[in-house]
Amino acid sequence: MTRLMLVVSKSFLPILLVFAALYAGLFAVHLSALSDAEKVTVIQVGALGLSEWAANNLDSGQELDAYHDPAYLKGIERLSQDNFDEVEQQVAVLATTGNTKLSRLLAARLAYAQHKYAISKTLFDELLAMPEPPLSGYFYRAMTLEKLKQLPAALDDYAQVLAVNPNHYAARYNRADVALALGKTAQAIADLKQAESIVGGERRSKALIKLADAYHLAKQESQVKTTLDAAIRYAPTSVAARMALAEWYEQNGQHDAAIREYDLTRDITPSVPSVHVELAKAYLRHHRLQSAEQAYRNALQLSPNYLPGQFGLIDFLIDQARATEAVDMLKALLLKDPLNARAYFKLGRISYSLKHYDESLAYYQKVLTLDKSESHEVWLNMGLVYTAKLQFDNAVKSYQSALAARPDYPEAWYNMALAWEDKSQLDKAITALQNAIKLKPDYSRAWYNLGVIHADQNNDTAAINAYQQALKFEPGYYQARLNLAVRLAKANRLDEAINEYQKVISQKPRYLIAWMNMAIALNDKNDTDAALDAYRHVIELEPEHIKARERAASLLFKDKRYDAAAELLLQIIEIDASNVDGRYDLARLYYQQGQFDAAATMLKKVLALDPDMKKANLLMKRINTKRGSL
Repeated sequence: MTRLMLVVSKSFLPILLVFAALYAGLFAVHLSALSDAEKVTVIQVGALGLSEWAANNLDSGQELDAYHDPAYLKGIERLSQDNFDEVEQQVAVLATTGNTKLSRLLAARLAYAQHKYAISKTLFDELLAMPEPPLSGYFYRAMTLEKLKQLPAALDDYAQVLAVNPNHYAARYNRADVALALGKTAQAIADLKQAESIVGGERRSKALIKLADAYHLAKQESQVKTTLDAAIRYAPTSVAARMALAEWYEQNGQHDAAIREYDLTRDITPSVPSVHVELAKAYLRHHRLQSAEQAYRNALQLSPNYLPGQFGLIDFLIDQARATEAVDMLKALLLKDPLNARAYFKLGRISYSLKHYDESLAYYQKVLTLDKSESHEVWLNMGLVYTAKLQFDNAVKSYQSALAARPDYPEAWYNMALAWEDKSQLDKAITALQNAIKLKPDYSRAWYNLGVIHADQNNDTAAINAYQQALKFEPGYYQARLNLAVRLAKANRLDEAINEYQKVISQKPRYLIAWMNMAIALNDKNDTDAALDAYRHVIELEPEHIKARERAASLLFKDKRYDAAAELLLQIIEIDASNVDGRYDLARLYYQQGQFDAAATMLKKVLALDPDMKKANLLMKRINTKRGSL
């Protein structure tokens, strides 16, 4: 679930405070692909990160070395202004005057600021190979190594800084961040405790928020809230701290407390539209729809052109089946900003939901002409439209285009698999699902559909494994559990199957198919009373369920409980007077009890409905023989 977050990467420039940045209202808006198509409807809830508000708001820290060279100081100043041409001039000045170390240091920092991380690392390597290299070189190289995903090496460089300056806040904070990424929570906790003890105010609060996240990852939940309370105490107006605490309340089921915290944040920053948007999202999570809509509208009253507020309200209207209002908002937005790709993207989604498929494709094509940065999502959605149009070849081509734009896109592989499955090309579908799972091992829906295909191929072992994997990652996936139970029963693993059916029923007490299938499994296990009880549940859920009555009557007949069996068979005839099987079974029951006249009368009705029913004619001959022998 998305959280409002100011993304500020580690930089050599001074870092803006989250609170101040919120007032600026600068947010990137990205496209958002439709949910995966799938054979069943499953709502998935993702885990939340406690410090998401400030997770990437890391600190470049104070300078570690005292330099007085005017050219270097001017270069640093111009670097903070993103005036890269003048920085290059100062690099040249330093080189000309023979100050090789500062020239190399400034050049390396410039390359980092320009996102040329490989070049930056090379320059830092050369700098740090010099005699008596500057300590800041290790610090900034560590940040560069993080960008290059060379985390153990970054950890070592931060250690070099802290060995000389153990109270350097930024090095402590950043090393903790790397340690968390490497799963070294104990080291992260130690560093963050030290970091928060050496500063105050917003920086101390920021370290405490990260510390709360570390405690959460270490499963030390008793420490999380205390730490977040401390973060608020040191920075009472910290939006990041209050949002993290609200999120903690939500994770622990304290929904009212979460809303109160969001309300407090809004009261602290009443003129910040982003806070109203976050409050709207919180209301939505707790199904307070009117409050959510009002919060979105409050955000737009403060800033009518605030895109997160506009698109948040548009999404809300779409979810509430108020497509006309959503379309009106989008068209009004496009009057002001005719090149807004996201607006066309939303129109494509709305048209798809209304089954206006050609219109939907036209909108998506428009998006591709305006903004190719998120083209993988556009191609994915186009694939879903083609699937809805039963144009599976075009759907596959769209998913292939999505993968060309983004090779590590598991949803594209997943939906391509469904298209191959619809084309009955099951081997290709299996390969696509396996590719999705390689990219996303916890992809429960991919595992589920893999199980469906293996089941279609009567590969029970593979199907059972696939359903078990789906449940490993999503224990509440009751459709996967039902299918698992079916395959276990087919493999004659009846006790396991019954256990899985019971789990489904505990989750979905009125799930008729689960009751019926469990009754059949209990029947196959010869557990007559338990099977009869399950059939009774089926009949309670669907009073006119004929098949449950037929199977229960058969069990009762075998158990020689003829009166109870007859009662169920009479109910079948009452529900469906033309049911020949029910009438035949009742005639057979009368015959078994020696009631030949009643049996013959019932068989005459059967044969009137189906004169060619062989078993009915055979039973009539037996009855006539019995009568003749009396």
